[in-house]
Amino acid sequence: MTETSLWITAGAEDIVASRFAVSPSDETVHLIAQLARRRTTASPLMGRFTHRWETIRDDPGVRALAALQREREGVDFTTPPPSGMGQSIQDDLAAVRASSLTDARREIAYMTAREPVAEEVRAVLHSPDVLDRLADAIELAWDVLLRPDWPRILAVLQRDVQHRAGRLVAHGWGAGLEDVHPELRWEGGRIRVRSRAQQSIDLAGRGLLFVPSVFLAERLAISVDGPHQPWIRYPSRGTATLAETGSAAAPAAALAPLIGPTRARLLQLLGDPGSTTQLADVLRLSLGATGDHLKVLLDAGLLTRERVGRSVLYRRTDLGDRLAAGAGSG
Repeated sequence: MTETSLWITAGAEDIVASRFAVSPSDETVHLIAQLARRRTTASPLMGRFTHRWETIRDDPGVRALAALQREREGVDFTTPPPSGMGQSIQDDLAAVRASSLTDARREIAYMTAREPVAEEVRAVLHSPDVLDRLADAIELAWDVLLRPDWPRILAVLQRDVQHRAGRLVAHGWGAGLEDVHPELRWEGGRIRVRSRAQQSIDLAGRGLLFVPSVFLAERLAISVDGPHQPWIRYPSRGTATLAETGSAAAPAAALAPLIGPTRARLLQLLGDPGSTTQLADVLRLSLGATGDHLKVLLDAGLLTRERVGRSVLYRRTDLGDRLAAGAGSG
């Protein structure tokens, strides 16, 4: 049997038009779906959400959100395409509330026809203000489940984007798509997505929207139909770092006396880019104190910084790499 695939024709102009973005609502809805299915090993972060989930799992709106997600499919209107790296949960909620009620009801009817839902859930999904009620449920889940960990999650997503966007722009589609997902590859001058219904589309200058996720685990989610820019949700690199408890590891013995234990730890952490907020969370320091330490390392030529969306990411320079490597081997 011939393997079916989605084939996407993409040219150099589509690289220019492509962009990366984060979606707080997308992460929230995927997290709800996994918790509702008790998939507590899908992400390094999942274990810490169990207790939080118990406080909201019986909320009718949250149950309705879970009912609209299946293992390999779900409705689109609760996870609108994000506009960029600076997307906030309030941006997402406004987009959900502004969705087409007709389209939403069509998606709801399709999903609920596949599997029966409880009467309490049906009451939410058939209510005249269903968009507002589901947006309220996303906001509730965001506040309880994700808001406490969002700075660290966002930093992981930002690092992934910095890595992949740089490769895409510098080296083209082949390098940009490398190791994104086993089902996704550059083949014969086109993007091939394996294990999908046989289909061919041409981006025709529209480019792709790439959205990394820490909760997709091994899945790949693609949306190529509709008026919006075609977009791909894929598992982010670096999610294993989210399993860290946040306590600072002991800095290298040779480096701490030279620059101090906190700056030594910062230098060790910044082998991959990180934001002030993420670093403060890991080190359990105030933003001001973390910023002061970063400035010292920056002024010494041990770090560089780059703006990504609304965040500034720091990373070791070659000199910082040599110092950290030398201390680690001492």
